[in-house]
Amino acid sequence: MRTVSSQGGLRYDFYAENVPPLPANLPLILEDAYFNLRGALDYLVYQLHERRYRGTIPEDAAEQAQFPIRPQAPKSNPDKWQSIKNLARRLCAAIAWLQPYNQRKESLHGVRKHRGDINAINNIDKRRRLHVVLSAPRAVPFMASLPSYGLQHEPAFGVPVESGSLVNIFTFDRKPPEEMMSPRLEFP
Repeated sequence: MRTVSSQGGLRYDFYAENVPPLPANLPLILEDAYFNLRGALDYLVYQLHERRYRGTIPEDAAEQAQFPIRPQAPKSNPDKWQSIKNLARRLCAAIAWLQPYNQRKESLHGVRKHRGDINAINNIDKRRRLHVVLSAPRAVPFMASLPSYGLQHEPAFGVPVESGSLVNIFTFDRKPPEEMMSPRLEFP
C-alpha cells in the first residue's frame, strides 16, 4: 500500500500497489460469504423468537422471523416490523439501532454500513442478475488507537481492484503524530 498525505497531515489517501489478478472463483466465494453473513443474522432473530416462545414458535412467527435490514428509515416503529414484531420492545429497539439508516458517526457506524452492504449484495435477484465481481472489499489499516484525533475513514468500495487504485481515505480533525503515520505501509 502507498500512502499520500495532504492537508497538512489531516488526510491520508491509501493506494493499492502490485495487486495480483482476482481469482476466477471470487464471485462464488463472496456470494457464499455474504449469504452466510445474512444467514447468521436471520438465525439470531430466529433464536430470539425461540427464546421468546420457550422453544415452541407459532408457525406464522417462525416463517416471518428474520433480521430486518432497512436502508431507509421506515414510517412504522420497529415493534411493528413483520419480521420482529413478536419480540420484546427492547429487542426491537436494539435491532432498529443497528439499521443502516442510522447514520451516526460513532463506533457502530461501520457495522451499520456493512450491514447495508450485506443486504444490497445478498438481495440481488440471482435468477436475473449474476454476481460479477470487478471489485472487492479489501483489508485496509484502521487506526483504532487514534480516536482522540477524530479519525474517519472512507473505504472505496466498488472500484476496480488494481494497482494504483484508491482504496481508502483517512481524515483527521487533529493531526496525528508523525511516527504513527508511515509514508509507506506494507501488508503481507
